[in-house]
Amino acid sequence: MRDAIAAVEFDSLYAHIKYGDNGQIVLPQVVVQVQDGNVVPVYATDFLNKPQYPIPAWERGNRDAPSF
Repeated sequence: MRDAIAAVEFDSLYAHIKYGDNGQIVLPQVVVQVQDGNVVPVYATDFLNKPQYPIPAWERGNRDAPSF
C-alpha cells in the first residue's frame, strides 16, 4: 500500500503532489509571518525577509490583525 501511494502524482487545489524517496511530499514550503498587518514571506529555501522576533502579542479585538 505504501509503495502504491508513494508512486502517485496528482494535481490538487494546493499544488502538484508528488512523494520523494524519503516518503515526504515534494513541495516547496514557505514560512510566513504577519508583520504590521501584512502577510510577509520569511523563508523558503533561504531567508526572503527578516523575521520579527520576538513577535509582538496581538491584542484582543485588534483591527490590524489580518483577515484570511
